Amino acid sequence: MKHIKKTSPPPFFSSTVAGLTAWRHFSKKRSTKQHILQEEQNYLCCYCEKRVSLDNSHLEHIYPKSKYPSQTFDYNNLIVSCEGTHCNLDESTSKNICGHKKLNEFNPINFLDPTTTTDIGEYFIYNKEGEILASTKDSVKADYMINTLNLNYSGLIESRKNTVRALVNAFRRLSLNQGQQEQKLKTILANESQDFISFLRHYFNPIVS
Repeated sequence: MKHIKKTSPPPFFSSTVAGLTAWRHFSKKRSTKQHILQEEQNYLCCYCEKRVSLDNSHLEHIYPKSKYPSQTFDYNNLIVSCEGTHCNLDESTSKNICGHKKLNEFNPINFLDPTTTTDIGEYFIYNKEGEILASTKDSVKADYMINTLNLNYSGLIESRKNTVRALVNAFRRLSLNQGQQEQKLKTILANESQDFISFLRHYFNPIVS
């Protein structure tokens, strides 16, 4: 999970929300989502870091609007989450992750706000199997986030591993020597819009450091 540096709200946001009392009346959701993805999140889900688009993501209220109505139109309370539903043929096994899993669950003591917790990445580590785990920084808060957002859902773990496999296979096809591979890898790990970038850095940094 990465820190998200909020920008000033775009002019259209401030003018559109003026006087509104219900979220359903806000007509600029898609434009707001595009601004946040492009200017703040590098088109990555705010929680799992999966790459998303305008069509497979949603605006997420960090402080749920049902519990904190005064923050419904607070731009600093808005981030963008993946749709978070991994459906199988058997609907009973469908799983929610990220914002759709969180819903109204919110413990302000344990929740790590990615917009204000500048060192949020230090709360987590990853293993080679693609699982996200609590670091020694604060396991209570880290575990709360992992469980609340279902960040170790099997489909999400597999997606992380598939990203590693894709990179390894790409390197093999390029027939690069070790020095060239390390340089290419450094470039990839510096790309803030790369799928599952925090996991990839944990996985590959021992190789390039």
